[in-house]
Amino acid sequence: MTGKPSICREYIEKGPEHLVVTILNSSNDFVKKLVEECPRRKIKGTFYTIEEVAIGVLYYRKGMSPNQIAEALGMSRSNVYAFIRKLRETAEKARNTVRIYNYLSSYITVKAKKNTGLDEVVENIYREADKMHLRIPYKSLQLAEIIRKHGVVDEENKLTNDIIIEIDLMTNKITIKKIR
Repeated sequence: MTGKPSICREYIEKGPEHLVVTILNSSNDFVKKLVEECPRRKIKGTFYTIEEVAIGVLYYRKGMSPNQIAEALGMSRSNVYAFIRKLRETAEKARNTVRIYNYLSSYITVKAKKNTGLDEVVENIYREADKMHLRIPYKSLQLAEIIRKHGVVDEENKLTNDIIIEIDLMTNKITIKKIR
């Protein structure tokens, strides 16, 4: 009983890359032992269990058929097919989760005070995007021109009002609101 937790813990704690590389470089006997000793144990930082990753590696990376996997791991073909289906479903849910996160985190809001120079406002937009690891799809001059067109910049390139600039990077829509 003392060996079981340690083999599982290593692959749970070290993460998915370590597990995948180990399975790719191991015999089917080792993979079978790993699956038997660590059923339904989630890998840290993922939605997958050791069992699911093992079957996924054998199927997708080693090119084994579901029949070969079932034989190598001592399980039924229907279980192997169920694991493959669950792998796909989990991957799709993860992709959708990332899409939602990207949408939520791809929104930049910058406040600027009256009399702030237009160049400084544009720099602040890029600075905020950098902090969030986002890429602004406009060049500095394009951003400055968009801000100018909203009628909030005087002839000295200073803001005439306090403003809030919102950029939705999913749609590339820029909204500028005057404050007051």
